[in-house]
Amino acid sequence: GEQRRIATAVVLGAGATASSTLAALAELGCATPRIFVRSLGRAGVTMRAAHRMGVDPQFLVMDVPERMLDALRTADVVVSTLPPHAADPWAEVRGDAVGGVLLD
Repeated sequence: GEQRRIATAVVLGAGATASSTLAALAELGCATPRIFVRSLGRAGVTMRAAHRMGVDPQFLVMDVPERMLDALRTADVVVSTLPPHAADPWAEVRGDAVGGVLLD
């Protein structure tokens, strides 16, 4: 069948799994995902990997709940690459707050 294209995506976290996620999203046509990170200072490896893949993500810090909720509600797909319990401060962001598909 025809491969589905993804227009908007949100990635939570910027570790090695996030880099793999960016590669998959690029294959699905989403070259400008939004990546929410706990610290921009720890996102350098993912930033460099994105550049090598020709992906141009927007990196955002998880510090404005409303901005994050807006992104989650409007994304075709949300992929959490955070380690266990890293999202505990965001527990109020439930799966039903996500507009598209949620992968954790």
